[in-house]
Amino acid sequence: FLFALGVIVNLSCTKRNIPEFDVAEFLKKAILPSLITIIIVLAVTFGVYRMFGTSGWIRFLAVCFTSTVTLGVCAYFIVCDKMLRQSVNNEVSWLFQRFFRKEKSNG
Repeated sequence: FLFALGVIVNLSCTKRNIPEFDVAEFLKKAILPSLITIIIVLAVTFGVYRMFGTSGWIRFLAVCFTSTVTLGVCAYFIVCDKMLRQSVNNEVSWLFQRFFRKEKSNG
């Protein structure tokens, strides 16, 4: 509750200091994707948590892995815009090329 109140106060102060700041656009492009990501990650992680009836290391590792992968996928597809996705694709492509080029030169 306090976090939401802080966001509202910050948005009102920002709007007052920067008149051209569009609160609706900010909510649409920043807050909504974040909320969707949170809901998806919590739902998927809770589903995996409930699938493993007994507590233990297997459930712990499954929940950690699932939450990490789900968060990464949601961040890539929901939160990132096209330009950032292209930048990530370029970096990953560069890393794969570098890794496979090293493998070929060693073999």
